[in-house]
Amino acid sequence: MEATSSVLPISGETAVAKLQAQASDCTRTSTTISSNHTDDFPQGCSFSPDGSCILTSIGKTLRLYNTADAFTDSDWKAALHCSAAESIRSFAWYPHMQSHDPNTCCFLTTSRDQPVHLYDAYTGKVRAAYCPYNALDELEAPNVAIFHPTHGQTLVAGGFRTDRRIYVFDVHRPGRQAQAIWKLGNTKRSTDGQKGLVSALAYSRQHEALLAVGTYAPGSIYLYDVRQPPSQVLIGLSLVGHGKHSVKRKRRFWVSTDQNNDNAEDEWISSAKWQWLVQKTQTGVTHLQFDDAYTMFSASRRSNVVLAWDLRMFRPLEEEDNSIMKSSSGALQSYSTVNDTNQRLGFDFDAEHNTLFVGGRDGTVRLYNAQNGQSRGQIRLASSLNAQPEHAEHSCAVNGVSYHRMSNGSRWLAVSTGERRFPAEQEYDDDDPACNTPSPGNLQLYQLIDDSKREQDKQ
Repeated sequence: MEATSSVLPISGETAVAKLQAQASDCTRTSTTISSNHTDDFPQGCSFSPDGSCILTSIGKTLRLYNTADAFTDSDWKAALHCSAAESIRSFAWYPHMQSHDPNTCCFLTTSRDQPVHLYDAYTGKVRAAYCPYNALDELEAPNVAIFHPTHGQTLVAGGFRTDRRIYVFDVHRPGRQAQAIWKLGNTKRSTDGQKGLVSALAYSRQHEALLAVGTYAPGSIYLYDVRQPPSQVLIGLSLVGHGKHSVKRKRRFWVSTDQNNDNAEDEWISSAKWQWLVQKTQTGVTHLQFDDAYTMFSASRRSNVVLAWDLRMFRPLEEEDNSIMKSSSGALQSYSTVNDTNQRLGFDFDAEHNTLFVGGRDGTVRLYNAQNGQSRGQIRLASSLNAQPEHAEHSCAVNGVSYHRMSNGSRWLAVSTGERRFPAEQEYDDDDPACNTPSPGNLQLYQLIDDSKREQDKQ
């Protein structure tokens, strides 16, 4: 891997200005992934913490692309291939990774019927394996695993078929000995705790002990204080989802009850809006992400919005005094997109410019002001430029979005596209086999340029 200083350096700090997000205004490069099978397309992408490379998974293979090679080589090829035994479910970078220190260059992966593997980002070899075993001494394959974002000394894994548990491993002690096992319920069929298959995990950077857990079937989001003793069922707060905490009469978000109050700063959450929020998450949570303060973003399957949850408006059921919960900003926000698929669609957040990048099923990345939900434009990806908006089925879904600001001030957006397609019987063409081949996936890299920088270049 190469250092970030070789990635198209830009002198000076660029001023914060309105972002021009049209594809024609952005410098772009891309690589096309050959698609001889329905699984041969990128499934998510992630910048390394230092921005020197981009990681993506394609079927049973992890590919690493050097960012510096994107515009210098005529053909942007993967610098590293890592083969897994089964299809890859998730991956995550070590949070303190720096390319000049090989010891920190590693990432986690989870695969079907496999333990959590820690790969070396230079050699592609497995450094360590973390093996969760259930009560029957059977190896469990997690659905998702992440590092602790602050110190990176522990990893958490969840999403087991037989156990409602989250395993915590010490990164320096591989093997089957877990540091802690947090129970989400006594048994798989018990009525206590969070239900469903764990599908998304996210730590808060500001509050290191706050862990958000999202699930499939039924879809739910719970918040946990992981400082609780690991020997008992974790006591979590239901943000949205199943259980008694989601009953309409016991909403977890503050609602003003004084309809004659003329204070414009009061925020209202009607019963209809709350039911709409529940409907958007009950299909299954696919992605959770905290910002640097008090907001959490969530995306779900077959949900045409990304939701923002203001945790300042979140409180235990015992607190009945509405007067203590006052805020001048909206308690909840939504950002629309096109998502009529069960596939995970990507989004990412730019804290410096307060911008949310949301991928869509129609091959478009939409940009929003994360605070007020106003649109800041969109990027129509090159693979979808020829497809008309009314024919979104001919576009490739944006399944991965990753934003990174380099040390030299340049801003980059990595986007992966591709989806599984199964042609209908009338769409098969025996005379032309090419018509039956799925569209190839792409990994694209955009440089985001501010107005001030563009004006300097014109002068």
